[in-house]
Amino acid sequence: MKYVKIVQLFFIIMIFSSFLSCTKDVAPQTPEQLLTAHAWKIDEIRYLQNNTPHYYKRGGTQNTESFSDEYIEFFSDKTGKYYAQDQSSASLTWGFANAEKTILQYTLQSSLPITWENLILTKGSIRYTEYYDRYGTKSLAEAIRIPK
Repeated sequence: MKYVKIVQLFFIIMIFSSFLSCTKDVAPQTPEQLLTAHAWKIDEIRYLQNNTPHYYKRGGTQNTESFSDEYIEFFSDKTGKYYAQDQSSASLTWGFANAEKTILQYTLQSSLPITWENLILTKGSIRYTEYYDRYGTKSLAEAIRIPK
């Protein structure tokens, strides 16, 4: 009887220790780590440009624009690349504009400042509100990006 209890206790300890060894202490990623982990392509975007509405959903049938080849990369040294539909690329610099890291600002080619507010970063998506003014063309957008 004593032997059976010892064997049972041994199996309980083995099961418990194997459970503990399978769970890893994974530190949550910082906003910088999440942002720089992937190149990010647009999954969905709604935007208003000079009072004209536009819409794109990856794989959608009601699109008014195409962003299928557009994506952006942020690098840990606060630089990055923006790749446009025509396969051209533009360099950028970026940084968070508040302590909470919910506002990101980046500048394309040192001349076009773009702001992402209400920023929500996860491993699988970036959600934000975007605005900029390019030579008098004002743009306001809500977008979701996913890893490329």
